[in-house]
Amino acid sequence: MSVLVPVLEEVMRWDSSKIRRYFATQGLMLREWGKIRTDLLTIEESPEPIPAAEQAPAQTPLIAH
Repeated sequence: MSVLVPVLEEVMRWDSSKIRRYFATQGLMLREWGKIRTDLLTIEESPEPIPAAEQAPAQTPLIAH
């Protein structure tokens, strides 16, 4: 259910009190609410590399002068 919270915030524009009330109507209580941004990736070698012509263009790095 935790993946639903960002959707309710960003897409539905619900504030935390409305989200808490919604969960309560479903018999659930939000005990702790900590916000962090996390990407969890598992990267492994591909059995067949994609040819360079089919790859997405690389992003240009930002360089401060």
